[in-house]
Amino acid sequence: MRLTKFVTLAGLMLSLSTAFAQTSASIQGRVANEAEVVQYLAKYMYELKKPYMIFHWFNGSGRNSVWTNPLASNNPSGYDHLENLGNRYYQSFCSISNPSANPKDCGDLTDLKYGKGNMYGPALYNSIDPVATYSYGGYGSSTWVLMQTQLPRGYRVMDIAKDSQYLPQEISNFFMQAKCPLMINSIDALIKVGYYNYNNYNGATPDSCLMTARRILKDHLKMDGFFYPYSASRFQGCNTQKVPNSAETAAIGNYQGPFGMRAFILTNPAKISRTDVKVYNKQTTDSRAERILIYSAFDAVGLGYSQYFSQAWTDITSADKDPNVSTWLKDNVIGCNTDVPYVPATTDVSNIQEEIKKTEKKTRDNNNTGFNGNGG
Repeated sequence: MRLTKFVTLAGLMLSLSTAFAQTSASIQGRVANEAEVVQYLAKYMYELKKPYMIFHWFNGSGRNSVWTNPLASNNPSGYDHLENLGNRYYQSFCSISNPSANPKDCGDLTDLKYGKGNMYGPALYNSIDPVATYSYGGYGSSTWVLMQTQLPRGYRVMDIAKDSQYLPQEISNFFMQAKCPLMINSIDALIKVGYYNYNNYNGATPDSCLMTARRILKDHLKMDGFFYPYSASRFQGCNTQKVPNSAETAAIGNYQGPFGMRAFILTNPAKISRTDVKVYNKQTTDSRAERILIYSAFDAVGLGYSQYFSQAWTDITSADKDPNVSTWLKDNVIGCNTDVPYVPATTDVSNIQEEIKKTEKKTRDNNNTGFNGNGG
């Protein structure tokens, strides 16, 4: 499934235009150090304050036969699929032309050509509700697959639907010093470094840029995933307006939402338990109560959505609809309740310079390279 409808085109074009004008120019003004960059970006990191569900639709046709045969909801292929796609985001920050510059966790990059053109590159794209992206299952196809994942409490997220901010010049200068070929002048542009890399925007992305951006997001900020602007369903019984002003909204910069118009890219499958991943296809017969809730969610959208799912499972009919589906939606779907879904995350920046030295030494030891992680 590729959630690519809400491309921030204006932001991308601005990044591109400023890049061509300024990449070759000398750096103007002060250059922030890496600890300052992390400290600045840390204020846009959050931790989920309770578990929430996300949903990934795809068409099983032409793939492994497990997806088109009778499928138990706890089939281990579900987690394997999540793990495979979930690792791809950070892999897209790895060097294509110079594997010796890569940390060992970059792994095999051959599969990254699939999905490289998605708006954030190869990754695991998810909706925050079970209905919004059902069409990625194949528009009425009988070979649809739905993967349902529960994110744990404390999962560290960046919300660029809220915080796609322009960066101070000294922060942009830091990435220019790391030889990034495009101007990193916003959080959205930083998140897209892997996308730029695999699509060869403005020429090959130097290893110094890739490793620096990857280290900041993965190692220092420890970003497990991020929200970005996207369409979501409007369910009967959900409050999709701004949340009440409170100490929680003050803690996240007086932002009151709404929180529903988002999708989610998962970047750290290691924090997801196998028991938190379920997969369903048309031939799934177990987990009947959960399947009734999904069926009922389609009906709760209204506007005839339920007709698209009316033949989902032969053992479930309209008579089985759960009258309490709104309670399930409020408990599990971000943006359905008048609630702030996360709290500010804590990020320790006190040992960053020491961590950089250790990372550089480990990279040299592992790969026999003298790469300077600060882009010098």
